[in-house]
Amino acid sequence: MKKMFFVMAVLVTALIGVAGCNQSHSPKSNNGGGGNTPILPGNYTVQSDLSCVAPLMKLDMAKGNPEKGDKPILKGTRATVDSDGNVMLTVQFIKSGVHVGTLPEVNTFIDPRKSKPGYYDMAGNKQNAVYTLSKAGDTATPPESDPDHAAGVQYVTSMSFPASKGKSEYFLWIYINSSFMGAQFSDGKGTAGPNEPNEHSKYAGKLTVDWSTLTKE
Repeated sequence: MKKMFFVMAVLVTALIGVAGCNQSHSPKSNNGGGGNTPILPGNYTVQSDLSCVAPLMKLDMAKGNPEKGDKPILKGTRATVDSDGNVMLTVQFIKSGVHVGTLPEVNTFIDPRKSKPGYYDMAGNKQNAVYTLSKAGDTATPPESDPDHAAGVQYVTSMSFPASKGKSEYFLWIYINSSFMGAQFSDGKGTAGPNEPNEHSKYAGKLTVDWSTLTKE
């Protein structure tokens, strides 16, 4: 009889131990992998913010002065995921306008003529990006001293480059021009100043992606 009670006690203890293990692991089975969940193949939209501050103009050339009605040149951002899980970001742009001091509205746009759009990869190296231009006849106005001032310039409407869900900040190599002046944006670790296209500048062009807003199209 004592032997039977001993065996029963051992079995009860083992069952309690198994139940305890199941309870301790149950939260992990409900979180779907958290932030490491892979993105399924397809097309997505995602919210982002582009900051391109030019101290000389005392404003963010990518945003202008929203309180004066200026619109950002960033139109939107899309993410395309292939069957291998590779992510490609496509950042869309418009030509816009900003108010600088007491000057009339100055149009702003990404000018590819002397500085092809690029990005900094995961290792911090500058790479060329795939980009598209506005249609013929849809132009922006460069500074008055520019030989294309009268004819206008076809501007960048999008650029695409590889991305990762684990990385939210990307530095872009873009030259934002205007009818007043222009500035090269990069990782901000250079020395070039305003009106120096395709030169490593001290102005950072930072794109911040909020992956939590990723939405399937």
